[in-house]
Amino acid sequence: MRFHTSLPMLALASFLVLPSRAADPQADTLQRTFPANPGGRLILDADRGSISIEGTDAAEVHIEVERRVSRGTLARAAALLDQHQVHFSESDGTLRIKSEGPDTSLWGWRRPQLNVAFRIRVPRSFHIDAKTAGGSIRVTQLAGEVSIRTAGGSLHLEDVRGTVVGRTSGGSIRATRLEGDIELGTSGGGIQIEQISGTRLKTRTSGGSIRLAGINVPAEAHTSGGGLDIEAASAPLQASTSGGSIRARFSTAPRADVSLRTSGGSINVTLPNDAALELDAATSAGSVQCDFPVTVSGTVQRNALRGPIGGGGPLLTLRTSGGSIRVQRP
Repeated sequence: MRFHTSLPMLALASFLVLPSRAADPQADTLQRTFPANPGGRLILDADRGSISIEGTDAAEVHIEVERRVSRGTLARAAALLDQHQVHFSESDGTLRIKSEGPDTSLWGWRRPQLNVAFRIRVPRSFHIDAKTAGGSIRVTQLAGEVSIRTAGGSLHLEDVRGTVVGRTSGGSIRATRLEGDIELGTSGGGIQIEQISGTRLKTRTSGGSIRLAGINVPAEAHTSGGGLDIEAASAPLQASTSGGSIRARFSTAPRADVSLRTSGGSINVTLPNDAALELDAATSAGSVQCDFPVTVSGTVQRNALRGPIGGGGPLLTLRTSGGSIRVQRP
């Protein structure tokens, strides 16, 4: 096992290194602690493994790297742990961590599998740039710029304030209590986002459903293969799906324009009794029904309804190419 550190010599004595395999020859844990000030930055480039990053009140970065080998012989497990390297370097308030290991694809069908978990605590005000080639990423209790990317795993963000960019090539996304400019996307998984404030939200999935609740910023949401479930959006909203139904519930009347579109499903919208807005609803293959009185100019159509509700207000646009539309009371 190799651990490489590029640091000032005076600081080396304060760093704790505990890579031990005495109890279990197929596993070990590395621990490091670095002094750090608020406003610093962590850059993590992991060749594999899950990542958990939590903000705390301590003026330090504490890192635990837990590694465990499954399958294979003890000799191969020891070899794999020895060949997997973790590098640390620090300069100008930026801490860099990089892990790299051997390609075991030619070791045979009983080749060992290395599982890695990074658990990191940083000052609460800190910037994060973290990526992994395979594993989930979790970030909580932070104020700063956050950029996270995984080639195969879920993303979980909670209580984060600042600019957030998150990408996964194959996993779900869950975000709660974020404040800032938020952009989240997945190539294959569901998205659940709740209690968002700040500047903007943009989210997209290529294969899963999207749930939005308590969205208080201008938002865009799109899925190529799933339904949309929306609750309590108070800012401008554009949401669309290429293959699913849409359900939206507004406990208070929309105060900004809302556009809901689907290419293959129905749309069901619940509005409060005192709703005041301009309705523009149309479907190519179904009917439009509305529990509210609508003042219609021109010909009344079965598959379209346009006009003010409650005296008019923000524009509510509803479009579907493959289903019916229903606007109902609570």
